[in-house]
Amino acid sequence: MNRAVVLGGSGFIGGRLVKALVEQGYETVSVDQRPPRFPLGISSDRYQFAQGELFDPDFIDSLLAPGDLVFHLASVSLPETSNQNMLQDLTATVGLTIFLLERCARARIRKAIFLSSGGTVYGVNAGCSITEDHATEPLSAYGIGKLTCEKYLGLFRQLFGMDHTILRVANAYGERQDPFGRQGIIAVVLGKIFRGQPVEIWGDGNVVRDFVHVDDVVRACLLAAATDTEHRVFNIGTNTGVSLNGLLDEIRTTLGAQFEVRYAPARAFDVPRVVLDYTRARQDLGWSPGVSLGEGLKGYWQWLQRM
Repeated sequence: MNRAVVLGGSGFIGGRLVKALVEQGYETVSVDQRPPRFPLGISSDRYQFAQGELFDPDFIDSLLAPGDLVFHLASVSLPETSNQNMLQDLTATVGLTIFLLERCARARIRKAIFLSSGGTVYGVNAGCSITEDHATEPLSAYGIGKLTCEKYLGLFRQLFGMDHTILRVANAYGERQDPFGRQGIIAVVLGKIFRGQPVEIWGDGNVVRDFVHVDDVVRACLLAAATDTEHRVFNIGTNTGVSLNGLLDEIRTTLGAQFEVRYAPARAFDVPRVVLDYTRARQDLGWSPGVSLGEGLKGYWQWLQRM
């Protein structure tokens, strides 16, 4: 039986990935410092949840075995706060990744799949759809940390022969994303609308983002785990840009919602436009996005009403 270990399995994407792996027949270990906030709905003897400190070598070593697939989604860093304490962010992102890669190398795992950030590693671009070969000039410590983690994955491959795939994910959204949190504009906005609160937008609402549904991200993770290819880095986005004002219009049209909008000063780390070209993922992994923005908004809204 194939075995997969998901580091950060209690998180938004991690939880959805854990469930998909179990459904695909993997013996799956979800590793995190705390249980999932929202139930995963898994009932299977192929599923194990391991709660513990991710910097604990004995704990991590007890969970890894030769030949494992390891999905690294563990992170406590946010773009919004990463520049406020850069040393702390460095430890939480890069330090943790180096530690985990060292344990993975010692365990002789089969492959590591790392979720990077397509929304922050590239920085400002000239308005085109961004390919994986685009210059990387992050504007936040968060983006610099993700990019540095990518470089360490390459180093571990060179030194220890540890295979890896990096997925640069656009703005992921969907069911189980925390409507009370600070990350994920769709979850934050719909959470406020659900509670009857004003929606706050940083800047004039004209920044453009690429919104990709969590189910499509999970499918990319599964394909990356199962596919051998010469490329190691893949954009996971939709190649479609939507401004924040356009997103609000889509919410009004799709959900019939009415809400107050308040505009706040723009933030220095928000790049004007991020739209990811997924040609490489389509050609090498056989992946393309399947959930439209309208479908995804409806699904999240229905989940909010059930939770």
